[in-house]
Amino acid sequence: MNLSLIICLFLMKFQEMNEFGIRKIFAFGDSYADTGNLHQMWQREPYGVSYRGKPSGRFSDGIIFTDYLAKFLGMKTPVSYHWRKSLKSRLHYGMNFAYGGAGIGQTLFAVPNITAQVDMFERLVNDGVYTKYDLQSSLILVTLSGNDYDAANERGDSALEILVTLVPTLIDQLSVELKRMANLGAKRIAVGTLPPLGCLPFLTQPLSYNSCNSTGNILSDIHNSALRDSLDKLNNETLSTNFSVVDLDNAFKTIFDNKGDSKGITSLYKPCCMGTDESSSCGSLNLNGEKMYTVCNSPQTSFFWDSVHPTQAGWKAVFNALQLTFQEICSFS
Repeated sequence: MNLSLIICLFLMKFQEMNEFGIRKIFAFGDSYADTGNLHQMWQREPYGVSYRGKPSGRFSDGIIFTDYLAKFLGMKTPVSYHWRKSLKSRLHYGMNFAYGGAGIGQTLFAVPNITAQVDMFERLVNDGVYTKYDLQSSLILVTLSGNDYDAANERGDSALEILVTLVPTLIDQLSVELKRMANLGAKRIAVGTLPPLGCLPFLTQPLSYNSCNSTGNILSDIHNSALRDSLDKLNNETLSTNFSVVDLDNAFKTIFDNKGDSKGITSLYKPCCMGTDESSSCGSLNLNGEKMYTVCNSPQTSFFWDSVHPTQAGWKAVFNALQLTFQEICSFS
């Protein structure tokens, strides 16, 4: 290797360094973090209309939470696990193991759960794709937004079974996986709370999209309380790793309470993209290939894109509300 190439590589690495010394992001979880692991299955218009004008594997009209975090750290969005072989030049930004529809346990979707995602991560570390130094100078993001509870409702679990049995079971299993990440060498692990489930459009629709469903939010509150207790315990047990709460619940609620944000979000609970009848949803087509959905004129004024996921503008508002949190998380040494 000649001297000029060595200097070039050094300068490239130096430019990628941010004020926190974080070189990589490793993302785990579900559609709130997935940037392309279900790319081939999720090539549906009008998803991606605000980002390159075409679907990009993201569950939104544009970029999402993971992308804003990467921007904040001055790096490109980490490559999705699905594309790790064809986009090897992007491996130095980290990797995204999140799959839309995933959960802690078994959900309604045949995708890798959090245990399987950590298995993938561990194999890459064991194979030398990433080193312990990489993990020490990285940030791990975990977002799990409620797919386990959708599965429980579909199974017909009672509210008592969900609150008394399922919540602690899920939190305990998540704790196991977070410990595995720490044991591999991760120093900064940021874990998202559940969003206020009662404020998602599929539950605000019966309320004419005017307010949140209080019952749905109770489940979020109970889960999030258990999650905080679990992370406190992990911090007491594992002093070399910082386990932090990323309070998506509070960020969403702050935006709702403020009736939007200063950047122009005015529609809070009604999704921009929605099906034309009860059997269709955003992106649905009939047998003749005709659209069975409508899209609002200005996605940038809506917080939600579809019945579950924020718009690009919505995610930007959420990340702005959490920027101080990430400054604290990233400052851990």
